[in-house]
Amino acid sequence: MKKQMKFLISFFSTIFMLAISTFSFSATNIDQNVTGTVERVYLNGDTYYFRLNGNDTCAKKANGYNEYYIFKVGQPHAKNWYALILIAAQNRKPITVRVNTDCKIDAQKEIMYIFQDYT
Repeated sequence: MKKQMKFLISFFSTIFMLAISTFSFSATNIDQNVTGTVERVYLNGDTYYFRLNGNDTCAKKANGYNEYYIFKVGQPHAKNWYALILIAAQNRKPITVRVNTDCKIDAQKEIMYIFQDYT
C-alpha cells in the first residue's frame, strides 16, 4: 500500500510540475539569435541602430519600412557592443544578435546581447 501511495504522489507531482512549466514557459519568438554581417550602423539621440545584411528573419526590410536592432547609449555594455559592431563591419565578419523583442512584431528590435564567433 505504501508503494502505491508513493507512486501516486510521485506521479501527480510530476504531472503538476509539467503542467506548471508548460504554462509558465509557453513558446514565443522572444530570445532569438540572428547572425549576419553589419550593413548599417548609426546613432540617433540616445539610441544606437544597426542592421544586418541579407534576408534577415527578425529585423525585416519590407513595405518601405526598415527595422533595426537597437540599444540605448546608457546601457552598461553599450560602448563594448558598439565597438564590436564597428570592428565586425570593418572586417566584414558576422556577429550574432540575441533579441529581447518578439521577431513577429513590426517594430525596432531591442537586443539582449551581441557576440562574435572566431572560427
